[in-house]
Amino acid sequence: MSEELKQLEERIQKSSKTAAKITGVAGILIIAALIVGLFQLFQLDRSVQDKKEEIAALDKSLEVRREQVDAMKMEFRDMEKEASKSGNIPLQTILKKRTPIIALVVPQAKEKLIREPKVSQLSPMKNYLLWLEIPSERISEIQRVRYLLNDPAFKGQSLESNTPENGFSIDFQWRECLEHVIITLILQDQSEVNLDFDMCRALGIKKEKRLDMRMRSLK
Repeated sequence: MSEELKQLEERIQKSSKTAAKITGVAGILIIAALIVGLFQLFQLDRSVQDKKEEIAALDKSLEVRREQVDAMKMEFRDMEKEASKSGNIPLQTILKKRTPIIALVVPQAKEKLIREPKVSQLSPMKNYLLWLEIPSERISEIQRVRYLLNDPAFKGQSLESNTPENGFSIDFQWRECLEHVIITLILQDQSEVNLDFDMCRALGIKKEKRLDMRMRSLK
């Protein structure tokens, strides 16, 4: 009887050691998995942060370009006013001919409500009309105009117009204005010049309302 108890005790001890080893290995695996998971999470967070910084840099670059174009337009308008006051009409003509076409083009936007949404949380569907204001003496330099709807919702879609009579206008339907429409002027010599157009700013929509429109359109 004592021999049987001894054997049973030995088996229990062996089982306990085996269980302890298994528990130890499982613990090590769990810790390793946690370390790997934390490392991957850190890498993902770093990648997201890098992308945010890239976007911020791009936004800043675009804003600087807008300011440069606006400054160029203001400089030209000041020169034009000065020439007009002096009665020097030929000088006005020379200035307009020498000024880059991109500095003379003024993109415009208009919105029109199509229908109210059935769900109150959504933004209403609108028709957006885009066109360019161009001095009549320079409009013949442009062959056609391409509008890149630079928003993920349109997946790189672009619209073209070759009708100078209406200012190379295009229209599209959507629930919100677009902050970045890349306008490309294709000139008669096939060269191209680009302009980044903020529809929302042209429509007088403030940033707070833009964010609200964006959130509604994503629902």
